[in-house]
Amino acid sequence: MSPFIDELDQGMSGGSTPQDLETLFQLMYLRFTAARADQVAFASLQAQARAILANQTASPDVFFSQTLDALLSQNHPRRRPDTPSSVDRWNLDTALAFYKARFADASNFTFVFVGSFTVESVRPLVETYVASLPATHAHETWRDLAIRPPSGVVEKTIEKGIAPKSEAAIVFTGPFDYDDGHRLALRTMTLVLESRLSDTLRQQLGATYSITATSSVQKFPSPLYAVRVEWTCDPAQTSALVQRVFKEIEFVRTTALSRNQVGVIHDLLLRDYEQNSQDNRYLLNQVSRRYEDGEPGSVGAIARMPDRIAELTGDAILAAAQRYLNPARYVQVTMMPETVR
Repeated sequence: MSPFIDELDQGMSGGSTPQDLETLFQLMYLRFTAARADQVAFASLQAQARAILANQTASPDVFFSQTLDALLSQNHPRRRPDTPSSVDRWNLDTALAFYKARFADASNFTFVFVGSFTVESVRPLVETYVASLPATHAHETWRDLAIRPPSGVVEKTIEKGIAPKSEAAIVFTGPFDYDDGHRLALRTMTLVLESRLSDTLRQQLGATYSITATSSVQKFPSPLYAVRVEWTCDPAQTSALVQRVFKEIEFVRTTALSRNQVGVIHDLLLRDYEQNSQDNRYLLNQVSRRYEDGEPGSVGAIARMPDRIAELTGDAILAAAQRYLNPARYVQVTMMPETVR
């Protein structure tokens, strides 16, 4: 059972065998009510963090990632990376007080349990270990820190490292209509894009070992999406491959899928759903997300995903590409080896 504190929420996640379910509840109760300070463990964690961060400063991959994050957040202070000097400012008493404050009011929590148990068997555990948690009914909420990606085009080239390797990333961002239909269209469009990029840059040209396209969305504090394309290549080919990636992106934005291609996509999505729906972690995340999004009434939609997949059309996928791969709104970072002087 592990607690977490994120920017907009806090909670706990864990798991156990059916036989150890009561132990899981006991650990959860203790995480809420009996947090304690361990100066030795804290000092060890602080020393490890300093060592890791000191080594990271020389890593081209870390430098690349931090540069991209800074541009996407417009260098917001809450997105700046830790440094050895910031670790020096860690304070155990302050951290413990903050933790206790975050878990002092269980009335602000929604508890979701998924697994091989019955309601009757778990009810006594809920009554014993959940109902007895402290509750102040403070009705807290999050605060919007106004962290937003840039609204236009930002391109940056950096030099780091001496290895004969270049890395590039293009991230499209923008406002998002946050619902199941748009989430599915975005995810599907991203799969189509990745397949197209892999076929051309990796299979046909042999210009990269791997090129990925991934998408993500958020509802709070403001509904946003991101589509990230990333690859590594020979530095001599970097400029040409950036142009080729944008050419393939434009192809996906302007080319309708055939009926056969849409059918293949339906089959792929259905297989993924059938496999995922047998997994407790997938179901837990799906249910939890809908409560986090303030949409508990939509939990039943999880079981209706096959119908939504069947209703997905080629036109919807094309519309998603045209909207989410916006050539007027992206961040591009290219990393080249350092120039020998």
